[in-house]
Amino acid sequence: MDFVLIDDEPITLFLYKKLFQLEGLSDKVIAFDDPEEALEFLQQQISSGQVPQVIFLDLNMPRISGWDLLGTLEPYKEQLQAKCLIYLLTSSLAPSDIARAKEHPLVTELIQKPLERHIIHKVQKNMRGSR
Repeated sequence: MDFVLIDDEPITLFLYKKLFQLEGLSDKVIAFDDPEEALEFLQQQISSGQVPQVIFLDLNMPRISGWDLLGTLEPYKEQLQAKCLIYLLTSSLAPSDIARAKEHPLVTELIQKPLERHIIHKVQKNMRGSR
């Protein structure tokens, strides 16, 4: 598992999965439309030493926001910082979110939706550079 997608909009996940399929990466993606399920999955994976290389995390979700999910992952900070790039996805680039993302130790970058091919290529380049 290289990529974990977390977004509460099923249509968005469908489109992102198609995008990864076009890039030949569909077998490396696990997607969640329920942030609670995603959090449980991530906690289990990290606890067993299987950290995803990249997490794409929607910032604005109704039950658990991307910020809340990041807060819950704080106990795994060392494991995540060593192996995982976390990209926040948002449809609105509020200055407060931009500033908070830059200061957050787990966040690699804040990306404005939609996720596009050139962004995936940039992320893949970052993946190679972080190893």
